[in-house]
Amino acid sequence: MTIRSTWVLLEPVNRKEITKIVSANVRRAVDMAGTQAILASRAGVTQGAISKFCRAEALPTGMTANKLSNAVGGKLKPSDFAPHIFNPPH
Repeated sequence: MTIRSTWVLLEPVNRKEITKIVSANVRRAVDMAGTQAILASRAGVTQGAISKFCRAEALPTGMTANKLSNAVGGKLKPSDFAPHIFNPPH
């Protein structure tokens, strides 16, 4: 199976809005998991990455968005963590 990354170039305003949405959803996931460290462990990513997502300093990849969704038992969808990939602007 080949995994391909999809990169969507975002306008600065769009990127700012998307990082705010992602940040809020990652913070919701942290609340569901209990701590950033627990969420990170369940998702197989670093706590530092979770922290960057919470502070709106980075956006998850599609693969990371899937991992985050799985880490919260599907209560949040991959598109909640990576709308720039799963719901790109037209």
